[in-house]
Amino acid sequence: MRILVVEDDDLIGELLEMILGEMGHDVILTRDPEGALQRMIQAPEPELLVTDFNLGGVLTGVDVAESFVNRYPKAPVLVISGRPEEAKDKITPRCHAGFLPKPFRADDLSAAIDGALALARAA
Repeated sequence: MRILVVEDDDLIGELLEMILGEMGHDVILTRDPEGALQRMIQAPEPELLVTDFNLGGVLTGVDVAESFVNRYPKAPVLVISGRPEEAKDKITPRCHAGFLPKPFRADDLSAAIDGALALARAA
């Protein structure tokens, strides 16, 4: 599966890229919302978005998720965050996004991806 990952922390982004790659996914990694928006236009169609909630700027992962869903209405979204109490309430139903709090293990990530896929199918 082609996965667009948006993570502003270099170490976490590289770790996600490695874990998802080991799971057999093709990963497109970007560090900021603007880069993610460009990748949505330039890259082959991503089949899943995994985005951090807090991206260190004005735009959040939910903003990226909404743009992603506008472009790919049936594609699943997974929002991750180290501050779950802040992020979970901001995820709109329109995003049909799964949620995964940091820190997490590889098997948690795999299960959350499965959950996000199920949410998108139900939408």
